[in-house]
Amino acid sequence: MTTQYRFWIFIGMAMLTGCSTTPAPIIDLANRHWQSWQGQALWKTPTGTEIAGDVLLARSDTGEIYAELSKPPIVVIHVQTTGNGKQARWWLHSLDGGKHQGTGSPPTQVIWFAMPNIVASGATAENQKWRVDATEAGEITVENPLTGERVQLFLDGA
Repeated sequence: MTTQYRFWIFIGMAMLTGCSTTPAPIIDLANRHWQSWQGQALWKTPTGTEIAGDVLLARSDTGEIYAELSKPPIVVIHVQTTGNGKQARWWLHSLDGGKHQGTGSPPTQVIWFAMPNIVASGATAENQKWRVDATEAGEITVENPLTGERVQLFLDGA
């Protein structure tokens, strides 16, 4: 194999992998187009692990979403969407090293993509996959009855 041939293989591989690791854009959640909620969350993963931490949820008036669970300084899970329709993109980064992204609608099985819309709509689930319960004290519980995954939210000012 010639050096020139190896060079072009390297360039091609770099271009292909470069596209798959595009970072999520930085957004200004203080912008008037975003509504945000923060507080504490207890997440029971589908494997049964429970993780408590700080939660930040946001939704723009154009339908973009942002959700993050962290135990400062560590981000446990971060999800984000941008754009609408054919221009829509989504990102998912998790503490276990999982970094995924795509175009179009985000994966419906990831509870964190649903959280901002559930909180914004007054705890009414648009997707029948999630069971949503809200207490008068402001606690919101979102659960997938099939997998046992659950998020309990205790939001400031809710």
